[in-house]
Amino acid sequence: MNWVLHFLESEGSLGPWRARLEAEARATHERIAACLAPDVEMPPLDVVIERLEGQAIPELGLAGIAPRRRCMVVTLDPANPRFEASLEAGEFGRILTHEFHHCLRCHSVGYGTTLAEALVTEGLADQFDREINGGEGQIWDHALRPEHWPALLERAEEAFRSPRYDHRLWFFGVGRGGRGGTVPRWAGYTIGYRLVGAYLETTPGARPSRMAGTPAAEVLAKAWPRLVERFGGPASRG
Repeated sequence: MNWVLHFLESEGSLGPWRARLEAEARATHERIAACLAPDVEMPPLDVVIERLEGQAIPELGLAGIAPRRRCMVVTLDPANPRFEASLEAGEFGRILTHEFHHCLRCHSVGYGTTLAEALVTEGLADQFDREINGGEGQIWDHALRPEHWPALLERAEEAFRSPRYDHRLWFFGVGRGGRGGTVPRWAGYTIGYRLVGAYLETTPGARPSRMAGTPAAEVLAKAWPRLVERFGGPASRG
């Protein structure tokens, strides 16, 4: 395995979970390596595993980011009452899988700077998790009710025309000053997951493991009209 694990324990020991985390990291690496195209090399990565109370996703007790193309950071909160159940359910490996796809994409086209690019990047990462680990996506991929979709798709289309967007608003529902925003929490993840899912449905042979370098514009051109038709955006009201 060419991932190097770094345990940050100044906030508390991770000793009780270290062996389990190391084993899950190795197993995740093996699953990913088996799915990548023969011409795609597994890049060496630093995997930082830190313990920070109150800094993980409340529903899981874990969280992850990929701050640069050769580094993943996973935050663990053992004080969270859902933490142990999340470990048992394989959430550590799923977070590694998601963040790995970000690293892989950053070796090619990059994360992106527009809302459209971010939707595709996040959607690919969660569809990649589904390809590698099975299941039906994460909780943040199913965050919208049917009545949310039409207005959000219309608003997203407006945002596509801007070179800038509010990432915290679209993906975390956080407005200015840290207040609740006008977009539901995790909306961007849900839209991105469905968007990439629509692309996979209409593109024979397409797999997230082979799409790290696929431009967002290609996914958007093929899948956005299908998403609008399915969930009731502006075009469907024509």
